[in-house]
Amino acid sequence: MAIRTQYSCPRCGKVISAYSKKGYESLHSRVGIPYLECVKCGGLIATGHKPMKVMTPKEIRFEWIRTILNLIIYSIIFGAMIGGAFGGIVASIFSLSKYFVVTCGALGIPILFGFMLRRRLKWISKTDEYTTANGDRIKSDEYFHPDW
Repeated sequence: MAIRTQYSCPRCGKVISAYSKKGYESLHSRVGIPYLECVKCGGLIATGHKPMKVMTPKEIRFEWIRTILNLIIYSIIFGAMIGGAFGGIVASIFSLSKYFVVTCGALGIPILFGFMLRRRLKWISKTDEYTTANGDRIKSDEYFHPDW
C-alpha cells in the first residue's frame, strides 16, 4: 500500500513534491534534511526528517530497527524474485536443473540486502555532510529521499 506524501509551501501554496512512498509508514526512514526551501518564494517547509548526527540514541536505535526490517522485507520479496528470474533464464539457456534456479533465488536475497544497505548508509552520510556544510535546508528541487 502506497502512502501519499505532499509538501506545499506555507507562504505561496506551491506544491513542492507529491511522492508516493512504498510500504508501511512505520518502516520509513526518518533520516533526512529537516527543511526544504521553496524554489518559488524561498519559504521553509518542514519535512519531519532529521540528520542521524542530531538524533538521540533512542531515535537512532529505532531508526536502525526500521531500516533493517525494511531491508529484510524488500530483499526477501524482490531479491528472491530477481535471483529466481535470473536463474530461470540461465537454467533454460544452459539446460541446468531446477535447483540452480532455487539457489539463484536464495542468493538474490543477501545480494539485494547488501545493495540496499549500502545505499542507505550513503544517504545517511550524505545527509550528515550536507547539513554540516549548508545548514538544515536544501532547495526543494534538489531533494531526493531514498524512500521515494
